[in-house]
Amino acid sequence: MWKMIISIIVLVIFGVIALFFYVLTDKNKDVSGKEPYLNYLNRELAILHPAYLRWDGHDHIYYLLDPDTSPEDTDLEIPRGAIVQFNKVIHRNKAVSGVSLSLWYGSLTIDNKSQDIVVAWGEKHTICLEAPCGYWTYLKAPWQMEVDLNKYYID
Repeated sequence: MWKMIISIIVLVIFGVIALFFYVLTDKNKDVSGKEPYLNYLNRELAILHPAYLRWDGHDHIYYLLDPDTSPEDTDLEIPRGAIVQFNKVIHRNKAVSGVSLSLWYGSLTIDNKSQDIVVAWGEKHTICLEAPCGYWTYLKAPWQMEVDLNKYYID
């Protein structure tokens, strides 16, 4: 009888630990094969106007900043004519904060010097005034000619 009770207690403890591990772990989903990503992946994208990035050392990603951001508040300036080439896009849902990120993996080439880069570009609208919610929007990126006003329901 005691063995059965101890076994149940051990199973409950492992179940609680597994539940906490699942809840407190970031969720990643490869969305490279979906729109609008197919339009940008595996292509050389020329930077049409200067852009600024801010480095997040904790997550090892760059955040694409508003073009009106002061250069003093940034970590990397991408000059006009630089080339970015993305090969994968991952949606990451951060477990603790609940923030969703669209992470673009690829390379950045400036003056024939290339480096790997991960850029967070896109915003998930989980709270909105009119249903349906849960869509992604993408502000004008430095490699785009026009603003993309579409709402993308991806997840």
